[in-house]
Amino acid sequence: MKTLRTLAFALATCSITQTVAASPVTVSFEPVAQTVNVNDLVVVNLVVSGLAPGVSIGSFDLFLYFDPAIIGALLVDFGPYLGNPTSLEALTGFDISSTPGQAEVFEDSLLSPAALTMLQDPVRAAGFTLATLTFIAGAPGISELSFGLTIGADAYGAPLNLSGGVGSINVLDSTPVPEPGTFILLAITFLPGAALLRRFGKAIR
Repeated sequence: MKTLRTLAFALATCSITQTVAASPVTVSFEPVAQTVNVNDLVVVNLVVSGLAPGVSIGSFDLFLYFDPAIIGALLVDFGPYLGNPTSLEALTGFDISSTPGQAEVFEDSLLSPAALTMLQDPVRAAGFTLATLTFIAGAPGISELSFGLTIGADAYGAPLNLSGGVGSINVLDSTPVPEPGTFILLAITFLPGAALLRRFGKAIR
């Protein structure tokens, strides 16, 4: 079902004669790189930038990849710039469980082109968040983040040339390692007791 929906969306956007020229629109991970500990929650924003003046994004379907042996996807939230789903201004969805190490995030705005322009114009130059993913850090290591298939269309349904960025999450082992001073303190504490025990043992012989 997911594959059929994705293919249908791709065919629909490719069949539209109106095209959006200009440089590629970039979808990136922000922060690009993070260092966390095991069991930490990790928040990653999917940010779109490079939209030309007068061009608004009206829908997207993004596939992203990560290392499931190191991190796991927990949840997805959507930004406000394609409309409010609870007010039936946009249709949203995601799949973070069907394929290990893969997440799909998609949204289709039901707003008019003029309404989308009003929402996105104030943040167009700096870029804005399409969606936010929350991961759980499960094991030490570095998980690369990357995009696979990236499909997008403007407010009129014309295809956008989306380019996906890369990122990473570095997970550290949270088990504390005693510092050298700790070992010295332990030695000072226990060595006199050990010597006393040796002397006591000799005395009772």
